[in-house]
Amino acid sequence: MTVDAEATLSHPLGPQTYAAWLSRITPFTDKDLDPARLSAPTGFRIALGGPAQGLDGFRRTHIEATHARRVATLAEPHASPITRYRDVAVAALGTVDADQAHAFVTRVLGRLTADDEATYRVAMTLARYLDENRSCTRTAERLMIHPNTVAYRVNQAEQILGRSIDRDTLDLRMALVLLPYCAARRRRSGWGYKRSGVG
Repeated sequence: MTVDAEATLSHPLGPQTYAAWLSRITPFTDKDLDPARLSAPTGFRIALGGPAQGLDGFRRTHIEATHARRVATLAEPHASPITRYRDVAVAALGTVDADQAHAFVTRVLGRLTADDEATYRVAMTLARYLDENRSCTRTAERLMIHPNTVAYRVNQAEQILGRSIDRDTLDLRMALVLLPYCAARRRRSGWGYKRSGVG
């Protein structure tokens, strides 16, 4: 599905990157810009800023789209073809300083940042569980798994963290939000949790 617009303006930003602005008299709604309703051509990625009016809005929506694009790049290869700024705003804010984000995520999550699929799955289940207000049933529906699997993974997460998830919950939730977007840095530099030692 596409977004109906009365006028468009596009501008090349590089050999494979374009910025485009859509406008129309009737305001764009959340439904119009819902990534679940939109589609990107094969091989393309789209980053969306929020709808806005006037010159300030023109500039702001471009800045938002630029941040959405940066966050989607960090999430590769797990990024969706369409990334809307409002859906990744917290990650965008938290990853402006990549070194600080890395240090924060590593400090808060410790071994939960291990670079393997099983640990990552446990971390993402914990993130959804906290998003769903600690409901195993709603988390299971969202992830399409059994509620007992959710409970098991949450227990695993607490064991890996070495503490209850009831402690420092704001830091924990923020670190879990940032974890997927630190994946590219982890792959480049291998910054997953490493055991301390002397030798």
